[in-house]
Amino acid sequence: MQVPLHLYVPENLPADAPVVLVFSGVDTWKVEVHATALATARLVGARVAIVDMAGTGEAPVASGPDGELYVGDVLDWLRRRFPEARKVGTVGFSFGGHWTIKLALRRMVDAAVSIGGLIDTAFTPEAAARLRFGMPGIFGNSLRPDAEPSLTELQAAMAAFSLIASPR
Repeated sequence: MQVPLHLYVPENLPADAPVVLVFSGVDTWKVEVHATALATARLVGARVAIVDMAGTGEAPVASGPDGELYVGDVLDWLRRRFPEARKVGTVGFSFGGHWTIKLALRRMVDAAVSIGGLIDTAFTPEAAARLRFGMPGIFGNSLRPDAEPSLTELQAAMAAFSLIASPR
């Protein structure tokens, strides 16, 4: 599967410089964190790749409870592209933080940073009923259904993302 990504490689990096994969949130595309990724690459001295999380932007797959798995090929490609890199890590913002946690739990990365990542309470039926500012539609669209999900369908879909209620 091909996954569109942006790759930032600062000049004069040491051969073993790490690789960092970045996810943004369900309402943010990779292009919107361009400046952050570029600054991170320069300031931290790392190769930085950005992909859209499952169900957003140019991601080739819908969001789902195992949405982190679609980047497995990206992680493998990054490891092949930079075999000398000492570590491959991930950083996720908002819903993207959920995927970084899952990647770490699956031991698919050496390090993970979740900034505002969602673990459990954001996926309860009560939380789904309180979504505001277009988020029911934004999250619902990330699932790529044929029609807009009802509140009940949205609540059921969100519950499956909990990292506590459903072990992964």
